Amino acid sequence: MNYKRICSFVLPTVVILSACQQVSASDHLSTDSLTVSSNIENYHQIISLKNETESVNETGIPETNYTYSVTEATLFPEDTIGYGSRIEKGSALTPSKTSIYGSEEAAYQQVNSGEWFPSATVGPLYSTIEVYPYETFVKIATLFEQKGRVTETKDAYVISYYGIDEEIQREVSEILQQFPSTGTTYDVVITLTKDNHYIQDVAFVTEVTNNEKNQTVTQEIKAAFSKHNMNVPKELNMN
Repeated sequence: MNYKRICSFVLPTVVILSACQQVSASDHLSTDSLTVSSNIENYHQIISLKNETESVNETGIPETNYTYSVTEATLFPEDTIGYGSRIEKGSALTPSKTSIYGSEEAAYQQVNSGEWFPSATVGPLYSTIEVYPYETFVKIATLFEQKGRVTETKDAYVISYYGIDEEIQREVSEILQQFPSTGTTYDVVITLTKDNHYIQDVAFVTEVTNNEKNQTVTQEIKAAFSKHNMNVPKELNMN
């Protein structure tokens, strides 16, 4: 399965009840560790990415530049079928919406409600639907379950972490296939359904400050997964 670029969508803030039982992940016994479910045949996802750079120019004036995109899609990984849409905008971008349909046999896309047209290649187009696949978030959730805190509520497990850690930095960079930045601060909240340990929501924020350049770079990945193993593939309607 091809590995993927990202996008950003603001999800509801996870509320942790004061009466919840809190367990430090480091206190888990091996038999009690929280296993994130990866038994997913198909699912619906909303994944967003926002990259923002705040800096001070040579005249001392603050500047902010950003790119933002959000992709909503239904995916059938084993069948290599996916369809959905992406909205993109940014400081130097004209806002646009692209609808996408991809399979092993054919792939099509539609820009700003125009005509559907074939994609030259199937693989890369299917990758743009997936962004980061579900299994990428399984790896992230497993990492922060080991490094952070697990909070148990009535209906969910909430994995949370805030801080700077060189080992996390190395592992996250490998998982997301990004170049590591020294001194990255991580602010992560991941919600799992309690009955089957499926990933429900992810809020993943990194921040890197470069004092020499008077610059702060923030990346925000947010994701929501639903309808696990409930979807039925549909044919592309080009009308």
